[in-house]
Amino acid sequence: MAPKNLGKNGAPRQNPRLSPEKKASRPGTAGDLGLPDISRPMCYMLVCVVAVGCYLNSLPGDFVHDDVMAIKTNKDVLGKTPLSEVFLNDFWGKRMSDNTSHKSYRPLCVLTFRINHLIGGLDPAGFHAVNMLLHTAVTVLYMYVCEQVVFSCVHLALLAGLMFAVHPVHTEAVSGIVGRADVLAGLLFLLSFLAFTRSVATVCRSVDFPAGIINHLIGGLDPAGFHAVNMLLHTAVTVLYMYVCEQVVFSCVHLALLAGLMFAVHPVHTEAVSGIVGRADVLAGLLFLLSFLAFTRSVATVCRSVDFPAVSSHGQYVLCLVLGACAMLVKEQGITVLGVCVLYDTLIICRRGILRHLRERSVSGFLHDSRPFLKRSAVTGLVVLCLLCFRVWMLNGTLPQFSDQDNPASFSPYLATR
Repeated sequence: MAPKNLGKNGAPRQNPRLSPEKKASRPGTAGDLGLPDISRPMCYMLVCVVAVGCYLNSLPGDFVHDDVMAIKTNKDVLGKTPLSEVFLNDFWGKRMSDNTSHKSYRPLCVLTFRINHLIGGLDPAGFHAVNMLLHTAVTVLYMYVCEQVVFSCVHLALLAGLMFAVHPVHTEAVSGIVGRADVLAGLLFLLSFLAFTRSVATVCRSVDFPAGIINHLIGGLDPAGFHAVNMLLHTAVTVLYMYVCEQVVFSCVHLALLAGLMFAVHPVHTEAVSGIVGRADVLAGLLFLLSFLAFTRSVATVCRSVDFPAVSSHGQYVLCLVLGACAMLVKEQGITVLGVCVLYDTLIICRRGILRHLRERSVSGFLHDSRPFLKRSAVTGLVVLCLLCFRVWMLNGTLPQFSDQDNPASFSPYLATR
């Protein structure tokens, strides 16, 4: 009887798991490197957790040193100047032609500060949180570049990503708010380099360069990347929904937390988040909430004693209209946010004035007092009309044809179901 390690003809038996063919097809695996066999998604998740964990303690930090001049006293960041001034002034808000200008021209970084202030005011925690998330994005992208361009092995890229995430050289750039210029430049640096490598490599790999599609640009046709973006967008929508509930509905963070938790786990979102093409719904929801939040901020800053407050921030109001248009371009139902804004204006902001005039039955008085409200509603209605005209024009005079698989409810024989 032949030994277990010998074949029938006396030749050594080969372990199929260690066959040269299989080993050659998997170069640089975790086993070869003496590393634990961690799946690819878990490697990226681990890097994210480490990158965030390193700088969580920076969230309670205040504005210090250059942060004061670059943010707290910078009119370009505080929204006290037109948006065009951001592209004409230096990093500190001074005109580039001024003799006292620092000559540091970083308009995109200043623009992110302005958006930070637009959403969360001068709360330094919001600025620190964005820096931390940008550092996480840079770390993940650095690991991805290492995997795709340098090592061709996710486990070696993981080691590089972990060292990058925790390296103390990034401390000032991430913990200091004005250091965002370095972090954001690093992100765009890596994206630019990655785009260049893909633009050249497609010649020899016979793969079309996926211009204009961010997911495909970064991760090709790997579905995990598409699902990850959907998951992150759903997380962003949930956080924004909770914030809107806190600011507009409850004025209590604990009630907003309950609303946010129910929104996060509600099964109605399953198809939109789990199905990749459902991103249209998730992204439209994100833009919907941002548009509505911008509208509430454009009016709500006026004294509450005014029955028909005027627009106090034209920038916020224009942002509301732009985001509403973008929501429609993501998914058609997104345009309904502008109708929601008009209803909120009517039933919440101007309710007291409208009820007073209804009781008094004074039409002329209503038309005179409610001019700010009527003007705002007319402008919003005009924008909606223009967007609808554009959408009809895009149809080229023909209505879409749906099958019962596309929209089963519309083919139901019951009127109530339709």
